[in-house]
Amino acid sequence: MAKFLVGQVALAVYCVFIVLISTLTISSGVNASKIGPSYASDPVSLEGRKLFQTKGCAVCHLLDRQGNAPNGPDLALTKVGQRRDVHSIVQLVKDPQSQYPGTIMPAQSGMNNLSDEELTKIAEYLAKLK
Repeated sequence: MAKFLVGQVALAVYCVFIVLISTLTISSGVNASKIGPSYASDPVSLEGRKLFQTKGCAVCHLLDRQGNAPNGPDLALTKVGQRRDVHSIVQLVKDPQSQYPGTIMPAQSGMNNLSDEELTKIAEYLAKLK
């Protein structure tokens, strides 16, 4: 029972850390003026990119070597859009354990800092990184 509670506390602390630190990483995300050929520049993509930077994704993930993220893969360099569509990205973010058991990526379903609409916009942007 004690191990279970310690695990829950650690997960809660990690999630709070992610939310708090995301406010510090807004300026370390990809600069909108550095949009390269792999980035879509339509308004929906730019909004998804901004949400990626401001909603905590950039805490763990880089975009084309931009940022200070130590944990997740660089989503532009790995060309996530060649491997996943919007629906697949949404499902992964909502429940990463279902596709990568043991991952440290927290599930975003039910998180109060990312709505379904915002998640879809982020996924639409990431799906265009090819």
